Amino acid sequence: MLALVPSLGPVDGGTRVVVSGDFPKPFTSVCCEFGSAISPAVYLDARHVQCLAPKQYAAETVQVALLFNCADPSKVSL
Repeated sequence: MLALVPSLGPVDGGTRVVVSGDFPKPFTSVCCEFGSAISPAVYLDARHVQCLAPKQYAAETVQVALLFNCADPSKVSL
């Protein structure tokens, strides 16, 4: 992961975050992990994935990670 744009957002969530890096396929699905919350993501191209930031309970810095071949992304929380 090289960059997150934007790098911050409101605690209410809903911010679309573009993650830049090197993401060659194949994988069946991708999810984003913001702290301990997992949200679905969309593969845009080999260099960009878009995540929807979930609601947070406090204004704080959280670690962001991409999960490839995650469990059924339709069942993760938003």
